[in-house]
Amino acid sequence: MDTDKVFMQTIKELSEALALEKLKSNAFLLELNQLKAEKEANEKAENEKGEDK
Repeated sequence: MDTDKVFMQTIKELSEALALEKLKSNAFLLELNQLKAEKEANEKAENEKGEDK
C-alpha cells in the first residue's frame, strides 16, 4: 500500500509540473504573439509614413 501512495504522489507531482510548464509555454506564446503584433503595427505605421511623403 505504501508503494501505491508513493506512486500516486509522484503522478500528482508530475501532473502539477506538467500543468506549470504548459502555463509557462502559453505565457511565452502570448508574449510572442504580442511582440509580433507590435512589430506588424510598427511596420504598418512606417509604411504609411513612407506613403505620405
